[in-house]
Amino acid sequence: MQRARRLDPIAGLRLAVLGLGLLVLPACGFHLRGQYDIPEGLAPVRIDAPAGSGVARTLTETLRRNGVALADAGTKPRTRLSILSENSDRRVLSVGTNGKVDEYELVYTVHWRLVDADSGRERIATTRFQAQRDYVYDPAAVLGKQNEEETLTDDMRSDIADRIVFRLQALEPDTASGSSGQM
Repeated sequence: MQRARRLDPIAGLRLAVLGLGLLVLPACGFHLRGQYDIPEGLAPVRIDAPAGSGVARTLTETLRRNGVALADAGTKPRTRLSILSENSDRRVLSVGTNGKVDEYELVYTVHWRLVDADSGRERIATTRFQAQRDYVYDPAAVLGKQNEEETLTDDMRSDIADRIVFRLQALEPDTASGSSGQM
């Protein structure tokens, strides 16, 4: 015959506090990273971008993953998110005593805006988001540094896509024009 296990009073208290914390956490607006509540009044969204836009690709994946309706060729969009420009730049950050590059800075800049598809009214004016990363350059490991640069560029694209979604999340469904600027 099995004996009933008694729960240690302190362990029971810890469990109760943990359960209460998990219940209260969503009430303060906390969400896990990557989970967004986009106002329903924005969907379906059409993303207009130059061919091969990395930010548009990442943004599309993020919105789909979060259940936001995207307008395809046969669907009439409610809003249009336009990626106006997307630039990647690499600058020399420091040079060693031997005159060779020691560090590079990568800069990724995106200009975008959101307009109402029917009226053409700007919901969010043209906005510039920029991400920067730097890395130590080693000429003896060119292939590894090339992979590191590609990984950092993908990371910057993802950061900018997240920032765009954060901005969409803050937009009220009937808000007129947003403000432009850098975040």
